[in-house]
Amino acid sequence: MGRGTGLGRGRGGELPFAVLCGGASCCCLIISISLISASFGIVETSEYGLRYDVPSMRIAPEVYENGRHFPGLGSYFVKYPRKLTYMEFSSSADGGSNNGPVTVWSKDGQEIVLEAGFYIRLRKADILEIFYAYQDQVMSVIEDVAANAMRDVATGFTTLQFFTNRSSIDERMSQELGRRISACCYADVEVFNMLGIDVPSSFRVAVENVVISQQERTTLEILRDAIVLRQSIRVVDAQADKTILVAKSDAQATGLITRSQAQADVQVLVEKARAQSLFNLSTALGFANGSGTNMSQLLSYMYADVIRSNRDVVVNVPRALVSV
Repeated sequence: MGRGTGLGRGRGGELPFAVLCGGASCCCLIISISLISASFGIVETSEYGLRYDVPSMRIAPEVYENGRHFPGLGSYFVKYPRKLTYMEFSSSADGGSNNGPVTVWSKDGQEIVLEAGFYIRLRKADILEIFYAYQDQVMSVIEDVAANAMRDVATGFTTLQFFTNRSSIDERMSQELGRRISACCYADVEVFNMLGIDVPSSFRVAVENVVISQQERTTLEILRDAIVLRQSIRVVDAQADKTILVAKSDAQATGLITRSQAQADVQVLVEKARAQSLFNLSTALGFANGSGTNMSQLLSYMYADVIRSNRDVVVNVPRALVSV
C-alpha cells in the first residue's frame, strides 16, 4: 500500500472531520433560523391575539393588536375577530356556522319561522375572559344564545302581533339579545334586524280573515260613534230648549211678581192718601178732638153726603138724616 492511501493519520485523514463539522454547523444554523422564524406571529388588523405558551400550557394576559410580534419559541396566537361580525339566521349563504331560520312559538302556540341578522363586536377588555370561558368557540355560543333569546321573546307575543306590531317585537328581541350576549359572551350587539316572518299557509289565510274582520269592526265602530255623537247633539239641543223655556218662565214669573208688587204699592199709597183726606175732613168739620177722631160722626156725615149726591134714587131715608 502507498503512503497516500492512509486515512487515520496525516493531512488526508483530517479532511472528512472538517467537512462534518461544517455540515453540522450549517444544519444548526438552518434549524435556528427556522425556529426563530417560527417564533414570530402576525396579528391582522381585524384581529385580537392572545399568546399561548405550549410548553407551560399558559395564556398571557396581554391582548395583542395588529402587527408582527415575537411570542417566543413554542408559543402561538389565539385569535379573535376585532371588527364587527355579522351573523344571520336565514336560508341564504350569509351568517354564522349555524345559519338557518329559527323556529319559534308564539304566545298562542303557533309555530313561526323567523329570519334575522345582527352585528356583534367582541370587547377587547374581555378577550382573556372569552378564552377562559369558550376558547375559540365563542361565535358558536353567541349563535346559540341569540337563537334562544329570540325563542323566549316570541312567546310573549301573539301570532297576529308578529304582523301588526313587528317593530315592537324587533326592538324587544334586539334588547334581549344585547342583554344576554353582553352578560355571558362579553360582546355587544350593535345592530339587530328581523328579516322575515313565515307561517303555514293555512294560518296565513286565517290572519288575512282576521285583518279584514278588524277593518270591518273598525268601520262599524266609526259609524256607531257618529250615531252616538248625533244623539248627544240632540240631547244637548233638548237641554238647551229646556233651559231657555225655564228661563222664559222665570222671567215671566218675575215680571208678574214685580207688576203685582207695584200695584200693591200703589194701592197702599192710595189708601194712605184716602185715610189722610178723611182725617183732614174730620178735622175741618170739628169731629177730631184730643183723644182722636169721632168715627161715628164722620161716618154719618159721609153717609149723608152720599144721599144728598144721589137724592133722586134714595128712598125711605129720614129727612133729619139727610139734613145733617
